[in-house]
Amino acid sequence: MADRASAMIRIGGTISRNLIPALLEAIECDGGKADWEGNSIEFSHIADGHILEVCAYELIGGQFECVEAFCCNHGIAFVRRSDACSGAFGPERAVHTGDRAPRHYEVNDADQIVLNQRELNDLGSIAAANAWFQAGDFALPPLSIGTRENPSSCRENGDG
Repeated sequence: MADRASAMIRIGGTISRNLIPALLEAIECDGGKADWEGNSIEFSHIADGHILEVCAYELIGGQFECVEAFCCNHGIAFVRRSDACSGAFGPERAVHTGDRAPRHYEVNDADQIVLNQRELNDLGSIAAANAWFQAGDFALPPLSIGTRENPSSCRENGDG
């Protein structure tokens, strides 16, 4: 059996109204719910000016595979926080700003981004490290529901 963990994904930014049914299908595919008690996500939960929060238990790799792929393919921003799976992987934050491949950050149990010595050395400077932390603290914009198709945005850029 694959390693699993609970996770929450917050979705914001611009989404075309005609993509909402497909987003709901992706959420259902991943077993996403409106809360930890198991209430379903409905069309009314996706509201202009609000951030959509979706949670799920027992996700493979702690990832919303269908939702993240959907958001990536349509340029929709998200921030995911995954719990750890003991002996397999630690807690993680994934940040997709809507315009490139998601970036992944190791976090502690308090959801603070952590940086190890090798990563700091790879970044090369305190200024670069500060920029890295700032990118990981991406302020997700509220949903803006439009009428035009979202552009495809996920592409590999080496930021993973």
